Amino acid sequence: MAERVVSSGFATGSKGAEALLDDAVAMALAKLAGPVSGALIAFSPSHLPQPRAALQRLARRLSCLQIRAASFPGVISDHGSALGQAACAVLLFSSPLGLGAHGANTLLWASPQDLDAGELPAEESASMGVVTSKLSWFWQYPQRRHLLRTALLGPLQHQQEISSGISPLTTLFPYFRQEGALLLQLERYSALPLLARSIPFALREARRLPLDQLLVAERDAQSRIRYLHIVATDSNRSGLWLERPLRANSQVFLAWRNPDAALRDTRVILEAVKPREMPNFAWLSYSSSRAMVFSSQAKNELSLWHEHFPNCPMLGAFAHAELITGGSGPELQRFSLVMDLFYRQGTWNT
Repeated sequence: MAERVVSSGFATGSKGAEALLDDAVAMALAKLAGPVSGALIAFSPSHLPQPRAALQRLARRLSCLQIRAASFPGVISDHGSALGQAACAVLLFSSPLGLGAHGANTLLWASPQDLDAGELPAEESASMGVVTSKLSWFWQYPQRRHLLRTALLGPLQHQQEISSGISPLTTLFPYFRQEGALLLQLERYSALPLLARSIPFALREARRLPLDQLLVAERDAQSRIRYLHIVATDSNRSGLWLERPLRANSQVFLAWRNPDAALRDTRVILEAVKPREMPNFAWLSYSSSRAMVFSSQAKNELSLWHEHFPNCPMLGAFAHAELITGGSGPELQRFSLVMDLFYRQGTWNT
């Protein structure tokens, strides 16, 4: 197998974090072209104890100080994936690529505690990343961090693709009436009857209203869309209880998490990208909620990735929100699969 300047490794099973780390690193080292200039390491599940001593030993073994590690609900590699199970996935870099504190391509790993009213703080700057669980930990040699920003260094060109997998059920409504988190009316329509009339045929056979697949979409003055869970229905008032109140001056439409659309979106993206040069490596941000609700589609989506890019080193995480590059800075996305692809610039061996 040809050596590379980026290589990946993956390990899962009934082992401790240290053993999983050793196995994943050994797999990646076998394919790396030169000395390690940086290491990204993802563990699962989120509550996995931090293997600080093992990470410090790894830094000495690799003679590399640029090591970043974190725990997530699940991890993804080109060699496999795990959600809610013990696993370790790694991505190792060799010169001219590496990791640093500052750069154009910044990967952010954060937890819900780092958000401001559910949004990224205005001062945050990143190109990609995830918001993981409250139990997650982040580690940058030689110590733990409350969140982690990592610049991917080298002659790289970054391309981001987003598979939303969400289909609208209604048009956009400019007016709504609510009491706290209880949505009562969209324009002249009562919220619950409108939802009932709009449910797609694919969901009508369910014995109960499948709220886990139905969403209220909120579009703000900057045209950013946020999707909100419908927590419960209120038949007495014909309303919908949302996870939070809708913001003032926003517009609203109903939507659903469409598994067929999710798979179709991903296939279309990969078929459009494939004719270009194969990425040198990739980072995937995958909604853990999307993976759990659409379990078979999640397997199919990752199979599509392997089918289109079987030899592309890849690292990713299942998490609660995905970070995308918006028009006015980084934005959070939910229920999506975000693919960050990296291509070489200039002439250097892969």
